[in-house]
Amino acid sequence: MSDQRIRILFTGGGGAGTIEVIRALKATGRYYVIAADAGEHSAGFPLADKKYVIPWGIDPAFAAAMRAMLAREQPHFVVPLVDEEIPIVHRLVTEEFPTVKVVAPS
Repeated sequence: MSDQRIRILFTGGGGAGTIEVIRALKATGRYYVIAADAGEHSAGFPLADKKYVIPWGIDPAFAAAMRAMLAREQPHFVVPLVDEEIPIVHRLVTEEFPTVKVVAPS
């Protein structure tokens, strides 16, 4: 990847707090922001560099969708903002993507 910006993947891309964080990060020009949300019309999507519609965190298909995003996007950081997604993201990163940093409680 030739883009030198820091790559950050957010889940819960439609949350009010997420939208403001995406806006602030993008304003610096230093971050490539990937937003993922279960809603196809997520309010954070227009602000992000890349968007993904993913299954709800309680859906058994969530882990596979997250795995595919992590492999495709290779973020430096992943910020899961939906409670049900946090343990799944921690497990995937620990087992399969050890260079990615998770910004969430363990």
